[in-house]
This record gives sequence, C-alpha cells and structure tokens, in this order.
Amino acid sequence: MPLTIFDYLIIFTASMLGGMILAQLILFLYNKTKKKPLALSFIGEKLAMGQQDEGKYEERVKSEFVPVLSELRIIESALKLTVFTPDELSRLSGESRARVDAWLRSAVNQDIISKLSDNVYSISLSRVLQEKLAEISRLISETIDYENQYASMKLHFSENEVKKLANWGIKNLIYVGWDDDLGPKIDYFLFFTRFVKKVIEDPAFLARIMVSGEISVVIETEEGFKIVISKLEVKEEDKVNPNIVIAEVTANADIEQVKSYLQRIKEIIEKGVGEQKSIEQILKEALR
Repeated sequence: MPLTIFDYLIIFTASMLGGMILAQLILFLYNKTKKKPLALSFIGEKLAMGQQDEGKYEERVKSEFVPVLSELRIIESALKLTVFTPDELSRLSGESRARVDAWLRSAVNQDIISKLSDNVYSISLSRVLQEKLAEISRLISETIDYENQYASMKLHFSENEVKKLANWGIKNLIYVGWDDDLGPKIDYFLFFTRFVKKVIEDPAFLARIMVSGEISVVIETEEGFKIVISKLEVKEEDKVNPNIVIAEVTANADIEQVKSYLQRIKEIIEKGVGEQKSIEQILKEALR
C-alpha cells in the first residue's frame, strides 16, 4: 500500500522527536560523567572570550588616554592659536597627532572647542571656561603659598612609608602640640590636605575636635572629614601638656590597624623613649 502525504508527515515528526530525545539523553549522560555541564562549559568559553575582547578594548582606551601635562600643553597651544587645524595644534604643542586627536574629541564633547569643519577647530573662550581656568590657577597659587609658608611643619616620609600608611587607609598624619597662649596647634603634617587647611584657618575647629575626642576616638565631621585621634600627655620641664596625633583616614580604612599604629606612637612618647628623637623619627619608628 503506497504511503500517503499524511504517513510521511507522521514519520518525519516521529524522527524529529526521536532525535531530540536522543540528543537530550546524550547530553544528560555526558553531563553526568563530567565535573562541569556541557552547556556551562560552552558559556564559560564564551565569557572568557568576552573578557579577552574587553581587555583589548581597555588597552585601546588606555592608548587614547591623554596624560595631564600633555593636555595642559595642548590647551596652552589652543589658546595661542585660537583657530587651528589638528596638525597646527600638534606642531605647536609638540604632542603627537594621535594624542591631539584624542584631546580634540574630548574637548568638543565638553564644549571647550568648536568644530568649524572637518579639519578646522576654534577654542571657545566662554565665561565658564575662563572662570574654571582662573579657579584652577588660584588653587595652584594658594597651595604653593601655603606649602611655602608651612614648609617647616612638613613631615618627610619615604614612598614606601607613605604606601604602608595608605594600605591601612591613612591618607594623612597630623601632630598637634600645645601652646600656652594659643592652645592646641598643628606642629607637623604629612600632606597639606583640605583638613589641614581647615584646622590652620579655624583654630576653634581643632578645639572642637579635642573635645569630641573625649567621647570618641573615631570622628566623622559635618565637613566630611573622617579622622582617628590619639591623645598624649607630653612632659615638658615641670608640666604635662596635652598633645594629639590625628590620622586622616579613608571611608574603608582598617580602623583597628590605625588605632594600633597611633597607640605605638603614644607609648613611645609617653614612656619617654623618644625624648632624644624628633616627632618625625617617632612616627616613622612606630611604622616598623
């Protein structure tokens, strides 16, 4: 009896279903004998390939990154030229064409420069840009003036010593001494941070910190500073003066490690072991 179209459809459907069942059975048995499922292995390979591609992308982005000093030279040259081509900007700044092109793309997106044609640009001397450059210039001058004025208070730690502090989450060290006329005052600091500037400009702020330190060793101020303090009693001739060591720390600092470091400083000073040593030497010794 000849097969009808209906019979062929039944055979085709049965074969297809049988193939699917067989494939699922083979996959089940394979996964049972392996530590990692076949499907997951395949996805894992795809993810690994994706990560490799991502790495290549990161390398490409890094190659287009413009170092700060190069950017300053390019900005300076753009201000001198006002209207320019990429080649002209590259020649005057002494930077490569690739680096200039990368900066141009960024500067156009930030409305620092305008693209007049495919090859001609002009710098936008807007009020916002002028104010921003003036503010940067003011901050640089102010920082230099402060560091010159308070150079004698600057602690000089090696790169490895600074890194060790940073690994604990300490981004600055401040040693506060005592003056019979002025009260608490900064004697030494490692970096001229916003916190140090605040303490220098507002002595009452430091006094409030000392009072707060009676209650808590870890203090977070309204201004956004997070500090860990250790109070010391320093013998000077026939009297004992209150001194403080302040560690300005990051949000995720290892507080217990910071406290331990400050405690070592306190012990060295209060036991009189460091009488013949400078504060800087004691702060470094406590690191070891």
